Amino acid sequence: RLVIDLPKLLAKQGRDVKLENGDTLLIPSFRNEVNVIGEVQVATSHIHNDGWDFEDYVKSSGGLRQQADDDRIYVIRANGLVDVPNADWFGGDDMVINPGDTIVVPLDAGYTDRLTLWEKATSIFYQLTVGLAALGRL
Repeated sequence: RLVIDLPKLLAKQGRDVKLENGDTLLIPSFRNEVNVIGEVQVATSHIHNDGWDFEDYVKSSGGLRQQADDDRIYVIRANGLVDVPNADWFGGDDMVINPGDTIVVPLDAGYTDRLTLWEKATSIFYQLTVGLAALGRL
């Protein structure tokens, strides 16, 4: 898979792409929707809205789940390029969302829910208690 800027190539403004026998050019049909996937309440597609940024699309998908990594949200463009929103100092973002884009909300790798945390803590406490009891019998 290779991401190319076809209009630049056709206008001879970009670098040439070397083709080999069997290579194919796939141009997907125009899609007027924006997909939101990952750690949102409901992963879904929305009709593109010119006035919306990525946060509006995430809110329209029910918002972020508790385990979402909101600092690493990224956008896969319709042409295959990946963009990362750049928030300015005031919390805004100037990233334009285009038709056919996919907004990805990744899982926070450091997230541990309370049940898992208590499970691990009680397991460690139990093993420590059994170990101390075994040492006491020696």
